[in-house]
Amino acid sequence: MTDKMDITHAFGWQLDKGMKRPNNEDSLAAVKVKQANEEDVRSLGIYAVADGIGGEAGGAKASKLAIETAMSEMLTHIHEDATGAEVKAWLANAAILAHKLILRLKQNPDEMVVGGTTLTMAAVVENQVHIANIGDSRAYIIRDGQLRQITNDHTVAQRFVDEGIITPEEAIDHPYSHVLSQAIGGNAELEPDVFTETVNPGEFILLCSDGLYNLVSAKDIVQIVRDAESPGQASQQLTQAANAAGGSDNIAVIVVAIHQRD
Repeated sequence: MTDKMDITHAFGWQLDKGMKRPNNEDSLAAVKVKQANEEDVRSLGIYAVADGIGGEAGGAKASKLAIETAMSEMLTHIHEDATGAEVKAWLANAAILAHKLILRLKQNPDEMVVGGTTLTMAAVVENQVHIANIGDSRAYIIRDGQLRQITNDHTVAQRFVDEGIITPEEAIDHPYSHVLSQAIGGNAELEPDVFTETVNPGEFILLCSDGLYNLVSAKDIVQIVRDAESPGQASQQLTQAANAAGGSDNIAVIVVAIHQRD
């Protein structure tokens, strides 16, 4: 087994308004934390995607504010001696801070924040990835040729699945499949889901909005990512595939490739 200090990662991203929407309400951020001597320190990175709700005057601004607020909070805290429990607590708190900010701004008409947003974040710390999500933007791991969803969609349809009212197959085309049960800036009290996964060289972490996963199959996503020469190329080709399939929504993609240090 590869020692965790021998593990590092590379990333690529793509943000695109798609083929049908006049504006882009998605936002993202990707930061690999720089260290003085990366050969001797932990591999750290913070990644996030957000899918705004409410149109250009609302959703676009909400997603941008959520990303900026949450990333600022994470980058203030993250350090090479951080424990997994600390990172998970920071992720949840970052989402809650973004939520509170947007709720406060929505009380001021001059701010033009009338919508909300999803938010999915991943903190990569050597061979661990800690993930927090609100809404239906997703985090996946690609391992052994399979695409495995880590996050749970915060939609009314998914809640019906969890309660046994409908099946997962019925949820795909359900009228409430895109009605969020939780959102940054929504009315409900926020309860972020937080997950931890171990990753190994040759595996990938994928964060994306529904503009990707609704249009590109799991099989095609895996093939594109595994065949690409770099995470940047993978992100670009995933976006191209979503647009080739109609590009009916905005697209936000971050691909993180886990590999062994040279």
